Amino acid sequence: KTALALALCAGSVGCGAAPLRPQPASREEDLVALLPAGCEAVFDLDLAGLRAAPLGPRLFGELPAATRQRLGLFAEEPPAGLEALALGASGLGTPALEPTLVVRGPLDVGAVRTRYQAQDARARLFHYHGLELLEPPPPAPAAEALGVLGARVAVLGGRSAVRQVIDNLQGDGLGAR
Repeated sequence: KTALALALCAGSVGCGAAPLRPQPASREEDLVALLPAGCEAVFDLDLAGLRAAPLGPRLFGELPAATRQRLGLFAEEPPAGLEALALGASGLGTPALEPTLVVRGPLDVGAVRTRYQAQDARARLFHYHGLELLEPPPPAPAAEALGVLGARVAVLGGRSAVRQVIDNLQGDGLGAR
């Protein structure tokens, strides 16, 4: 029931389906295309539209607490300050569930880094294809990484998923579309 409500708000749900809106002007505009290929579930949420909807706060409250907490890395009081979210998930129905969040909005990159490092003091700055990553140093199993893709787009997910998103941004990978 919650997933259906979110899907109706999002405007599109699927994995590999044709886009329901015009093609974006840049890779950073199509957040779903940035998600790693092979996602078993994909949600494309217009957070700006969700905030404006009468049921928006209630629907946002239906997101899992862990997802809302992760969004708190990107904005002090999400969904305020965020425009869009693409959420991809792999490993559904298993203990190895791996969500990947790609967000767009005016990001305070310094504050995002600080909030991430407050959650994991082991986090260190790395670079991948010229973009900044924060993650615990290896070998930290099942560690989440934070990738800053620009002043308006960032990704949070497993180490390999974050790198796949960066590959997709640069046109070197296969996205969820």
